[in-house]
This record gives sequence, C-alpha cells and structure tokens, in this order.
Amino acid sequence: IVTITEASSGKNVAGGRTYDRGREFLLNPGTYRVKVAPIGAYKDRQPQTLTLEVKQSEKLVETLTF
Repeated sequence: IVTITEASSGKNVAGGRTYDRGREFLLNPGTYRVKVAPIGAYKDRQPQTLTLEVKQSEKLVETLTF
C-alpha cells in the first residue's frame, strides 16, 4: 500500500495499492513523504519511507523491492 503525504503539513494527498504492477500518482510541485507498506506474501517485511521533492514539469520514477 502506498501513502503519500505533504512533508510540511502531513496531509494525505494520494495513495493506493500497486498490485505488483506499479502505480502513477499526479502530484503538485512540493515535498512529499512516501510510505510503502507491503501486504500479502510480503506483509512480514518492514514498510519503506522516502522523501521526494517534485519540481514543476518533472517526472519522478521510484522503484522499491521487498
């Protein structure tokens, strides 16, 4: 499960399940905390959290492996 929050306010702005095929999120420019928590066969593994800065007209691609 992916949860995206604004770094400054902590407000949840996006999220959802990826179902092993990745997922795209459309975000406004800013700094975000992204938490990826495994479920199903990988639910025993720790969630991963990263901080990303999105700039105007920029496309970011992050791949996490559990």
